[in-house]
Amino acid sequence: MSLVTREFKIIYGSITLGAGTSYIIDGTDPIQLSKNYGVASVTATIIVTGATETAFNTNCTTLEAAFRVPRATLQVILGSTTMWDYNATNNTGFNARPNISKPGSKHDTGRSRRYTISVEVDLPADLAGQNGRVMSSVNLTETDSRRLRLIVSGSYTALNSNTARGQYLASIDTYCSSLISGFGGTWEGPFDIKAEADDANKLLNFSRTYEKLIYDQSSGTLDNTWIRRQSININVLQEGPGDSKPGSFAHRLATVTADYEAAIDSTLTQDLENVWLTVVKPWLLENVRSAAGSNGIALISQRVNFDWAENRISANLICLAAASGGLISINISTKDTHDKGIILIPVWNKERFSKHEFQGPASIIRVLTTISRTLDGSSGQRNSSSTPTDPLGIFAINTPLALDFGSGDNGGGSNTSSEISNESVPKDPAASPDGGELIGRVLSTETTTTRLVLGIPSEPQMNVTDEVTVSTLAFFVQAKKASG
Repeated sequence: MSLVTREFKIIYGSITLGAGTSYIIDGTDPIQLSKNYGVASVTATIIVTGATETAFNTNCTTLEAAFRVPRATLQVILGSTTMWDYNATNNTGFNARPNISKPGSKHDTGRSRRYTISVEVDLPADLAGQNGRVMSSVNLTETDSRRLRLIVSGSYTALNSNTARGQYLASIDTYCSSLISGFGGTWEGPFDIKAEADDANKLLNFSRTYEKLIYDQSSGTLDNTWIRRQSININVLQEGPGDSKPGSFAHRLATVTADYEAAIDSTLTQDLENVWLTVVKPWLLENVRSAAGSNGIALISQRVNFDWAENRISANLICLAAASGGLISINISTKDTHDKGIILIPVWNKERFSKHEFQGPASIIRVLTTISRTLDGSSGQRNSSSTPTDPLGIFAINTPLALDFGSGDNGGGSNTSSEISNESVPKDPAASPDGGELIGRVLSTETTTTRLVLGIPSEPQMNVTDEVTVSTLAFFVQAKKASG
């Protein structure tokens, strides 16, 4: 069967196939042209000839070498008309992938050989409105707290004069903003950006993440452009290790811990110290006050980490917060000493333990110790009187220790009668075993006051007063004055 010549020419890179060359397009097999939105391909049968063995071998070698070179320009020409022109320079087509095979045929001789060549070319994403975007995937997820997270992925091609990366950078923000606006709210991002282009920069695959904001990033500002992916945790520890109750409970200082971490947008600022002092730290202290329910705080510990290599800030603050004004802690204790006045006089009667027993003056002494801490500036909360009040009944002679006058006191028995209030004679005096009226008196009061400033200098502080009061009380029967 004779060859059918074609008016077609196929130019790939530096080699031309068709009429007038040593590479004849066989007309017995149709040229196959294929095209879709992303790819175009051409397939043809080529007969290679040569006048001599050397020329024939050179032509075959040249053809085979030409169709091993990727990313060359592909043109399909009919007569004087260029039907296809896929040129990577102006991005009409790129990433050409050539292929050549020798299937074997009756045309194979010592001076001719039949080849099948094909070239597949990527096409630009030139659909109106796509701006070079081939495709994309939009993945919307929710966290357990129903905070929304959006992951956008897809691919861009080179378009017109832009490389794939240039087209991506020119278009991606506008595209993602249009997606985000459909979900409502305020979002931050992008994060986890991946933009991977091929080595010719003609096709780029991308992925990026956006997160919906549900909590402010600085005082009064939901989206502070300096702050990225803020993490803020406030822990409030309120303890009640045990206090005496002088009429009202003491309110221990709460320990409030704030842990913070955020990336700082390096394209806007790399002055981490300024961001910490003007934005982050005031914001953390505002959160501490809010969590503690109190404006009265003292910053007692501060740890700040500036990661200049990654432009990140992390911090830990520990504060004391006054849940309410006034009494912070109080401990009241009593120590009772009952000296029954027994006097023992040793005698020698050959018994080593022999003694005469006489009744001497007896005494009942109570030592009252009050240790308290109060928050300064709280009127009416701290007792500054030298005479202690009696909210726990500490002047009651039978509280907390029942004083037993027993048979050693001439058979008087236990005193279970009324209180002695302050320094006055009780309304219902307790009877002593000897018939007198048992009264109480404060013999001495000693108060040690220490004023402290809690907190780091130049930071939020609070003033407290520590007070230790030791009062000595005696219970006795008033001696009668001798008459006449």
